[in-house]
Amino acid sequence: PGIATVPIAEEKTVATIPATRPLETEEPYRSYRTDGQVYGVDFLGDTAIVACGTSGVHVVNIHPRFETLSRVETADRVTDVCVAGNRIYVAEGSAGLGVYELESETLNEIGRYRVPGDTIRQVEVPGDAKYAIVQVGVHKIQIVDVTDPRAPRKVLEDQHPGLLYGDQLMRGLIEDRYTCAFWHVSGLFWYDLKADDGPCYSGDNFPGRTGSGNGLIAHADKTMAITRGGYLLLDRDERRDLSDVPMYRVGTQRRHLGKPTIAGNRLYIVDRQIGLVTIADIADPKNPKLIDQFELPGNPSRCVVHNGVLIVPDGYHGLLVFDR
Repeated sequence: PGIATVPIAEEKTVATIPATRPLETEEPYRSYRTDGQVYGVDFLGDTAIVACGTSGVHVVNIHPRFETLSRVETADRVTDVCVAGNRIYVAEGSAGLGVYELESETLNEIGRYRVPGDTIRQVEVPGDAKYAIVQVGVHKIQIVDVTDPRAPRKVLEDQHPGLLYGDQLMRGLIEDRYTCAFWHVSGLFWYDLKADDGPCYSGDNFPGRTGSGNGLIAHADKTMAITRGGYLLLDRDERRDLSDVPMYRVGTQRRHLGKPTIAGNRLYIVDRQIGLVTIADIADPKNPKLIDQFELPGNPSRCVVHNGVLIVPDGYHGLLVFDR
């Protein structure tokens, strides 16, 4: 009592909203913008398949200029896309995992996998493309047999303490059979896709935190785990705390670095939280050499290098193509 005051009405003035930021002419990239947030991209030949959030899936030519060939309006937000062979796998939230083929520049749905009451946030289809590994909700990983895309079926579900914030599946395979994922808090866990009785948890674990904004990628016979301004090279056969593994620093950013992509001897890492892009030479992975670090205006997701060109999904800032 006695503290509250009578509110003073504001003047009836209309807020000034600035014009949409024009496409950059001085930046080293071109930007393909949509009504949604660009979360991911993969390629079927030279055609880009773009995960555009609430704007669905776009089929786009990126050279010599952007050309939208077609688009699919989805029932929920599209957050990831993976091309394996001639099939396209799309993470569509509560609508599940959509499986498509590209015919005459148009995506045709040939199958769908749903998890009732839950969402699919990320998808990886490695190796011989027999299995799709999907992140379900914020707790579970499922391995789905997609041999028959018209009838995908779950063959394994796994859950550990901690959360899955998005992109926490490893890209690629170790020894052409082992995949990996990490839960924020409980660490990294490996799965054998070619076990005699079908995909299984392989029983290997590195406990500890890498940071939810970071990611994993296969590199030779190791799992590269980005963390704390650098990366670890993890051997699946070991079991020790992440804090006991040698750290290889890259650049000057010490907190975290983000999601990795490897092309040749170059490592590209994008940090969605602060927009930082790091490029390093890893010809000697135990002695990385920084090539470049720069910040983007959006919230970048895992990048792709296609025909030698860096391509970055940068959230509401669009799909960035670094032609120069």
